[in-house]
Amino acid sequence: MKAALRLNPAGDLIAEDVPTKLMVFFETEELTGLHFTIHGPFRLTDNRGNIKRDDPWNAELIDAIAGMVADALPRLRDHGMMKRSVLDLLPNGSDELPAAFAPILARIVAKFAEEELLPCQSSGFATSVSGIRGPADLRDLLGEAGLAEFCNKPSRRWIIAAQKAGRADAFINTLKVEEFGLSNFFSSFRHVLGGQGLYLESDKQWRKRGLTWFDALTDEQLQHCYLALEGAQKVQKPSVSISDIEFVRLEDGRRHSPRHAVFAPVEADLESEADQGELFLVKRSLIRIGRGRGKDVEQFLRRVGVRDLDERAYLTAIIRTEYKGEASRPNREQHLQHMRRFLRWWKETADVGPFAGVEFIRAGAEAAYFRADRVYLGAPFLESGLTCIYDGGTAGRDLEPLWEGYKNLPRKDLLAFLEKCGVEESLAVLSSTIPYTHPHWADLKHGWGSARHTGTGIDIDYRIDQLAELLKRRDPAISKLVWDAARTAGATAMVARFSPNQQYEAHKRPSSMAITLRDNAWIPTKDGSLRRPSEITPADLAKGYAVGGNEDWLRAIGFGEQARQRSEHTKARRQAGELIGLSPELVDQLGGLSPEELAALSADMIRSINSRSYEPVEFPEREAGNAGRRAERLAARAQASPLKTYEARERSVRTSNTETRTLARTYLEDHYTNPLEEMVCQGCHDKMPFNRPDGSPYFESVECLDSLEKEQAENHLAMCPTCAAKWRHANPITDIELRAKLAEAASPEISVELAGEPTRVRFTQVHLDDLRTVAGLTAR
Repeated sequence: MKAALRLNPAGDLIAEDVPTKLMVFFETEELTGLHFTIHGPFRLTDNRGNIKRDDPWNAELIDAIAGMVADALPRLRDHGMMKRSVLDLLPNGSDELPAAFAPILARIVAKFAEEELLPCQSSGFATSVSGIRGPADLRDLLGEAGLAEFCNKPSRRWIIAAQKAGRADAFINTLKVEEFGLSNFFSSFRHVLGGQGLYLESDKQWRKRGLTWFDALTDEQLQHCYLALEGAQKVQKPSVSISDIEFVRLEDGRRHSPRHAVFAPVEADLESEADQGELFLVKRSLIRIGRGRGKDVEQFLRRVGVRDLDERAYLTAIIRTEYKGEASRPNREQHLQHMRRFLRWWKETADVGPFAGVEFIRAGAEAAYFRADRVYLGAPFLESGLTCIYDGGTAGRDLEPLWEGYKNLPRKDLLAFLEKCGVEESLAVLSSTIPYTHPHWADLKHGWGSARHTGTGIDIDYRIDQLAELLKRRDPAISKLVWDAARTAGATAMVARFSPNQQYEAHKRPSSMAITLRDNAWIPTKDGSLRRPSEITPADLAKGYAVGGNEDWLRAIGFGEQARQRSEHTKARRQAGELIGLSPELVDQLGGLSPEELAALSADMIRSINSRSYEPVEFPEREAGNAGRRAERLAARAQASPLKTYEARERSVRTSNTETRTLARTYLEDHYTNPLEEMVCQGCHDKMPFNRPDGSPYFESVECLDSLEKEQAENHLAMCPTCAAKWRHANPITDIELRAKLAEAASPEISVELAGEPTRVRFTQVHLDDLRTVAGLTAR
């Protein structure tokens, strides 16, 4: 058995131009598919043109030749003959290799996996497992050190490059050598230089080694790294931003992100900020050495966010070094100089982006530094009225007033700048998604069936922070702030809206802000009180408040609702009264009665109708048949009538109640005189029928419990003459029954029967309690 490999004049092994035919002492017609010649004593067909198929002897010979060729490869390596040209002559997966000779390829592939036979770029050899292939720029940039440290592939070696689509390339593909491309390089770059947190110790060590390798690159090597990174970024799908990754080398040797790095001016004319290390200047040599390469690096850095040194860069440097971190803050004069510079920037660009989230505004009694959203405008800069809600009286309302030291700055520009930054100049109405605590959350969010929820939907509510707490303070100054805020926000802020997507009409309910404004007494009126919106009319509003221009949002919170309802109810009542013949005046008076008064009046009317007491009483008439004769008889009888006679007799008279009756009248007058100075009967609940000449009401003081042994002013009732007579002469209740009713009364009244009719005898609660006390009764 033999295998013959062709040598070129330079002594290098090379592939045959076309696949060879099998040699069995002489050339046969059997194509091997190999690009080198093999010979062996194969068993041939009768015409000696081909080998016999499925012949064990032939299969054994092919296995032996495969082993012989595979075993020869290490010897070729040791003799310095294992070069790229050898990879060309070896069979590969793209060759049309007959099945009979396939074992030769399999043994060769296995040999490359077992032994270091693949020529490496630097020197030496690698197995197909330890070898790695990649584009020339990455191989040159990384070398094997970068592959190990930056890409975390230790013990891996770059193999020699092969012509794309050539036989050597096809053989390497057959060996399945790992390919390290631009995407792999980009992933390593993001792992080593990205800001994401790492949790595994192995990942942390990889980052540490990678940063050491990266920072040790020369400027020229770093140029190549940037250009490789540019190519790697372009192949990312979708694109990935690297503007915030700190990989740009600065003049002072540090690294920073493209977003913050700047190119130094051609002329080294920098302000003091640069001398203090406040500017992130890209190292000049990165864009100057290498001629065209430096220009390519500059263009790449610009594309990822590096910009020329400009005013924004200076502002960013000032903010970073003076207003961030733990460094001491500038003194008064330095700060005012910075503010003048900030104002110039604002006037020229209208851009407040550099100041977002920065504590650069002085405020409060200590003139400390705060973010814009922690400061409000007040005197002497603006009569905003906000001081009343930031006086410490409301939890959560803790903004600080703007420092008075700014008063010498241009006021108009200062206020416009600060308001744009987020300083509060009026009570803010805020929008948000509808919170779960909203009273109508279920009505707004439910009822959509299987509708898809997309980004085109609506989910919005409006609020003023701590609004309920502010209104509970009942401060007219706060009411004015709230009124102005609501007027500015308008009716839109009074409605919460939700829909899952744009195809559906939104559900609408009062917003959180509208509900709070509707349910609290906060609107000032002319009489100095604060009332709920529903309780007042335009005529009631205090000076400085007007409905004009505010109709929509006021309507949304129920302004004037009670008056409107009264008007509607009055109209409806008058129409109903007209149907039964009642005058509008009577209907209006009935409308002013309480439900209890209406109930009592209805009961009286029903009794009057049933008893027909509303009809005039017919006075009796009687005439004598013979008036003269009747007069004669009556005169004779009168003449014969006996004379009046008198005699002295003894009788018992109650003398102990003289003083008590006087006290009782005073006591009862005090308890049963209403605010209209009318004294009311405890029995019929009407005012006393007439007044005495001195103007005091006439009433009778009737003793309630006859069984009390002692005189008690409290044991009397205030009654009109009619009810008093009924109590004395048409009252069947016994003292025992009366005492029980007084003890059991749940409200200050008892029910008795007077003159055959049920009667409610009413008390003031104090009188009832007093009566129970003097009678020794205990409420049940």
